[in-house]
Amino acid sequence: MPICSPGHMGMPEHEESMSSISCESCRSRKCKCDRQLPACSQCAGNTAACRYPQSGKRGIPSGYLSSLENRLAETEAALFQALSNLHSNPGHARAENIVPDSELLERFKDYNAGQTRTAQIDSWAQLPLTTLAGQREWLDNGIAVVASNDAQLDGSVHERNAPVAVEDGSTRPQTPNERHESQPKRRRIVGLGRDDRQRHELGLMRSEHGSRYVSFVGSASGIHFIRSVRKSIGKGSSTFAASANTTDDDVVPGEDDQLDGHDSTQAEQAIWQPGETSSQTSVSVENLKRWSYQYFKHWHPTLPFLQESSVISWFTKLGRGGASFDAKFTRFQRAIIRSIMSISLADRRQTSEIWNEDLPKVPAGLVFVSYNAATESVQDALKAAPTIESIQAAISVQLFLVTMLRHNAASRLGGLITRMMLQLGLHRCPNRFENFCAEDCVLRKSIFWSIYVIERYLCQSLGMPITIRDDDIDVCFHDEERHQARSSLLRNQDDPSSALLKLLAKHAEVRGIIIELCNKSISHRQADPEYMLQVSAKVAKWANEVDSYLESQPQTHSRPSRLHQVILQVLKDESTITLYRPLLTASKSSPDYAAALQHCVSASRSIIKTLYEHIHVQQAFEEAVLPLCWPSFTWAIWMSAFIVIYAGIEQELAPPVATSLADRSIEILKHISTRGTPWPSACATAVQQLSDRLRERSKRAVAPLPAQPHQTSHTATITRRPFSVRDEYGDASNGGNEAPNRPDVSWSAGYDFAQAQDYASALMPPPLNDVFLSDASDIDLFQGFDIPFWMGDDQYADWMHGN
Repeated sequence: MPICSPGHMGMPEHEESMSSISCESCRSRKCKCDRQLPACSQCAGNTAACRYPQSGKRGIPSGYLSSLENRLAETEAALFQALSNLHSNPGHARAENIVPDSELLERFKDYNAGQTRTAQIDSWAQLPLTTLAGQREWLDNGIAVVASNDAQLDGSVHERNAPVAVEDGSTRPQTPNERHESQPKRRRIVGLGRDDRQRHELGLMRSEHGSRYVSFVGSASGIHFIRSVRKSIGKGSSTFAASANTTDDDVVPGEDDQLDGHDSTQAEQAIWQPGETSSQTSVSVENLKRWSYQYFKHWHPTLPFLQESSVISWFTKLGRGGASFDAKFTRFQRAIIRSIMSISLADRRQTSEIWNEDLPKVPAGLVFVSYNAATESVQDALKAAPTIESIQAAISVQLFLVTMLRHNAASRLGGLITRMMLQLGLHRCPNRFENFCAEDCVLRKSIFWSIYVIERYLCQSLGMPITIRDDDIDVCFHDEERHQARSSLLRNQDDPSSALLKLLAKHAEVRGIIIELCNKSISHRQADPEYMLQVSAKVAKWANEVDSYLESQPQTHSRPSRLHQVILQVLKDESTITLYRPLLTASKSSPDYAAALQHCVSASRSIIKTLYEHIHVQQAFEEAVLPLCWPSFTWAIWMSAFIVIYAGIEQELAPPVATSLADRSIEILKHISTRGTPWPSACATAVQQLSDRLRERSKRAVAPLPAQPHQTSHTATITRRPFSVRDEYGDASNGGNEAPNRPDVSWSAGYDFAQAQDYASALMPPPLNDVFLSDASDIDLFQGFDIPFWMGDDQYADWMHGN
């Protein structure tokens, strides 16, 4: 016989939202209670907490269940407080810190009172406290409870007590029923995956033993992801743990302060090899154009904060001879020229042009000799009122630091740039004012959007709050003027060269929205699923705009270069991973997890394929090997490799396919590492280790492996010291065979890829010892698998589908 619903069994439908007995408040005041759930009208009108006692049963003492629930709320509140303290300050939590405050206790009481017994039983069963995984899930659920109550309390008293307008224009107080209807409904947060919980992860405050130096890294940087992966790698094998330290557990890629060991003198080390620069002082205009070609080809179209005509006039002045370089130009002009030449020289490291004997070596006086020299070149900006030239110089130096993954230094300089920008009024649309001519308006807009793009990238990479907020700016794009444009400016409103900057600026806007979602304090976070869907729609809209832009551009000079097409394609796939990757921590049995994993795998394969094909382009595309100079490429390929390996472990992707994609990722990271930064090498080593383990797991599934008598270390250790190009290139005099005087690239890894006969054989895993093999199958590499470098551990499961 079919089971009938309550309504079919004679129970009125409205009885399902009513309690069987009066609430405690009405019983104590001896007044009539309408027994509505979750709060009766009397309590709703008095804005008092409404609690219903559990119905008594034969054999259970009166008040036992109520006392048991209070005790449970006390236990949960105390455990929540303890775990929160341990999570944010490991090793420093004290016993007195685990005493819950009264407000926290009331929140858990209210939450439990709003659930039925059946719901509570289900919640306890799904969130057991007997396992570490269960405790972590329960902590996330508790954080969501606190955040949900914060959101409910915000403005709820004002809304419940707001007067009601009547037809004659006057107002009247709300009735109890109206106040009850306006009361925000409590959101149920039960179970794993299918809920609205938000994981909130705190940043990490670091201090070294015996040192007064303290540093902080935000949650969006992925610091907790890095720490959890390091712990997972070393679990079960002390030998492998010792070889897995590709970076410090508390360091994220781009933190140059950690590389320098907090010693400012270390940043004085030379950046360039002797074979890369020359001591000559006389230059020609033609050579200046050739030396700066990489900058104007790769960077100026994306971040056009400089006027190309002004730079060419400086080159002409410099090529005439006569006075020295320092005497011909101001300090800021010299900083701009050195930034252009330094960025171009670094770009050429990823091509064969740097070892081309037909191209003269750039004079050492035209590039920055050290990173400190770069930052010191714009220190005069602190002493005088800002000008367009001074802020252009600061941006050019910042861009050089960003391209070399010196994010700490670039971020500090970014603070100065932001204040200079505000004092110059660059955050206001110049078309609103009569002070500027058409050319000035175009330049001011280009400068602002360039600052905007760089600032959002740095905030995400270091996990810092955004400093340029969207509600504080009103600068229009060149082709989307919202203000009344003057007739002399109309001809500048449709500039084809600004389309690429516009796409990057819109991507930066979406990046900032995601940063806000991940790093806002609990009481100010947007946990509304509809808002989450709006963010998803913004990302999809931007991806469609990219496709339309690439498809509509004719085969002319205005069409973006191959590198810029690759940048846009990778940013599209990067956004997909950013959106869906957090859902991989949901329950593996949920449809959200399955859908998110397939989205991430598809995007990861696309990134690997795009970048791999880019560096293997044929001579028909101008160069034998094109550079991968965009700074986020390191994260994109690193994260993509982790995702495909994870999919291989989970049997969602064939292990041979996953390892093949990982091998391609290693080759891409090797190519990026030739720029002279240590982070790609460290990421490549981490990918190699995980790929090795996936290979060994696949082999063990077929037949046991014999013991290996020899073990080769292939770790890339980032020590806290200044990075030198010589660590990457070695001696320039010991050239290779592929290009004249081009040295073999030796990673900062113990496993020397350059000594292999060919790169394919070098990618084969080195022998592994018995200790590692015996424990490989018992280690969950991806326990705590979470956000990459510059995305925080924000757990917004189900928001993609509005559940």
